[in-house]
Amino acid sequence: MKILHYCHQGLDEYYRAIGLRDTWLYLGIQDIKLRYRRSIIGPWWVTISTAIMILALGVLWSKIFVTDTKTYMPFFAVGYVIWTWISAQISDATSVFLQFENIIKQTNLPFPIYLFRLAIRNLIILTHNFVVVILVIFLVGQGLNENFIYSIPAILLLQIMLVMLCTCIAIFCSRYRDMGQVIMVILQVAFFFSPILWQPNSLKGHEELINFNPIFHWIEIIRQPLLGNLASSDSWNYVLMNTFCIFLLTIYLLGKSKLKIAVWL
Repeated sequence: MKILHYCHQGLDEYYRAIGLRDTWLYLGIQDIKLRYRRSIIGPWWVTISTAIMILALGVLWSKIFVTDTKTYMPFFAVGYVIWTWISAQISDATSVFLQFENIIKQTNLPFPIYLFRLAIRNLIILTHNFVVVILVIFLVGQGLNENFIYSIPAILLLQIMLVMLCTCIAIFCSRYRDMGQVIMVILQVAFFFSPILWQPNSLKGHEELINFNPIFHWIEIIRQPLLGNLASSDSWNYVLMNTFCIFLLTIYLLGKSKLKIAVWL
């Protein structure tokens, strides 16, 4: 019965936060404005730096892997931009409650509101970086076809899952401060273990290293539609299963910890 009670409390926190959408939408947009205040081109600096990274690394790694640049560049561009979006949210989540410690201790806002705020500002950066992806796909790749529409629900599904995952991470990092450093190391290792720089067909005979890698499936359901293909049903099922499991864990942890988070800070 306690588990059900905690789950109900966690769900109630999310309902309250969703009801305050004007607040976290405004705060997320304001974060971007404050970050780039007095800048002439604002968040487009992110787009420029992403374009330089993709161009430089794309050409370099296509030569290292002896791969056709026209095939490799779109693959790498989509994977790199999606990975940057995922890793930014996870790394921000390690300190999100600490960042807003004063607000948390003085107000009674639902805790997911801080994760929604984080998600909005990272989605804005993602939209800027997607300009680079579209340019690479049209200038170097084969362009978009009707399958690209499936990338939209994939991004929405992944964003929902990331908000819940980041909630768990934020709670753990508030309770155990060293967890933030552990997660940063895991992110660095995950980047090289995931098919972002290298393509899946490079691991012939070791497919289990890909199939059991959740990051591969997270990226794949977005990457394949943008490359003109349909993501496999296995990847979709994997992400849906991840989302459901993380959802159950998140509402339980949030319901159990919501009265303790301010004390841990």
